[in-house]
Amino acid sequence: MSERSSTAPVRSTLGPPEVEGVKALFQRERERILAYCTQCARCFQVCPMAQGDPALAAADPQRAVRGVIEILRGQDGTPEGLAWVQRCARSGVCEANCPEPISPKMMLRVAAIVALGQLGDPPRYAARQDPDLFNKVHAFARLTLTPEEIERWTVAPAAREPRES
Repeated sequence: MSERSSTAPVRSTLGPPEVEGVKALFQRERERILAYCTQCARCFQVCPMAQGDPALAAADPQRAVRGVIEILRGQDGTPEGLAWVQRCARSGVCEANCPEPISPKMMLRVAAIVALGQLGDPPRYAARQDPDLFNKVHAFARLTLTPEEIERWTVAPAAREPRES
């Protein structure tokens, strides 16, 4: 048997060709998002992370999405856009609500990569230092919720359909 445990994670560093390939992939996705996003803001309106933050919940959805698009264009972005990019936990709730052939989850991920300066743009904020953040999000995602709870947690109040009495 080898000295390495078969369950130990194998970590490798990407070489320059792979790094450039990943950067090119994100750059192509960035351009595709900019070409197709109409800034309808449906993704923001259903985002549980945006609705869970009082400042973002009160923000204008179009202004938040416009800020994300500005970040993708290499601009500073709006404070709402930057805040949303930082809060996104990639829950994927936004995916089914986008009428365009793009992934809002990927839009926010690419915007975060751009905002962190990882594609050569100037950084707009520092990386998060909470190593348990995604474990917390995954634990939340595993909760069993009723349809009413799912609606309350994932659909913005303004976007909910009125219930019949």
